[in-house]
Amino acid sequence: MLGGMKKQDAVSVPDKRAATDWERLWTLSDEDVRSAIEADPEVRPTDAKFWKNATVAFPRIGPRQ
Repeated sequence: MLGGMKKQDAVSVPDKRAATDWERLWTLSDEDVRSAIEADPEVRPTDAKFWKNATVAFPRIGPRQ
């Protein structure tokens, strides 16, 4: 058990994947995506400089400790 949490403590969250229009998303061009990002006031656009020192972190595989 993680952090003493019990199954009945978990909150049921609706599956929002059903509301995603994947067909429309797959047809968007890179320019469409960039325009949508720049038009969203809650999004902070990134560029190559932002990602220059990024590293990939993979989760450990095995039993939880």
